[in-house]
Amino acid sequence: SGGDNSDGSKNSTGDAARETMTNLQERLPEQFEMITLTLKAKPLLEGPSGPYIVVALQECGRMNVLLKEIEKSLSDLDKGLKGQLNMSQEMEDLLTALKINQ
Repeated sequence: SGGDNSDGSKNSTGDAARETMTNLQERLPEQFEMITLTLKAKPLLEGPSGPYIVVALQECGRMNVLLKEIEKSLSDLDKGLKGQLNMSQEMEDLLTALKINQ
């Protein structure tokens, strides 16, 4: 991690947020391989479980969108804390949420 400057409240807050961010990034699953899933699901679409397969594929796609947004938000916040990006209101809100563990 960065420096051990614990006398600045903003810095210690950033350190706590970075620790939470790192934890989240490590636990974030990989995105679903939609092409592979679609190819494997194609024969199942003809059967009685076809509608359920369609819903499962749609949910995998939605989950990919969510995972990508989480990854981008955490990355942007990390850059903001490092001074590589200006902190937006969304980044400030995420930092606050991470501080209070929401």
